[in-house]
Amino acid sequence: MDNTDSVYVSQSIAAVSRRIEAVEWNVARLLTQAGLQWEEPPPPEGPDAEIVALVRDGKKLEAIKRYRELTGADLATAKVAVEQLG
Repeated sequence: MDNTDSVYVSQSIAAVSRRIEAVEWNVARLLTQAGLQWEEPPPPEGPDAEIVALVRDGKKLEAIKRYRELTGADLATAKVAVEQLG
């Protein structure tokens, strides 16, 4: 992946993140209007749960390392994958 592709992927991820935030905001607003509360989804099962837990605990570097161990991905790919989680 060259630099142009990397920039495009980063911009695409940022755009998707903004849309997800907007959807979550609207869902929270609708839940409030309906007198309901937001519930966190259950944690994923399997090896991904460990990586998600590391990200949630602020241990991003450990999450990247573990992602690489589990998937065999290179550093750049693991970094992008972990950043998408949190």
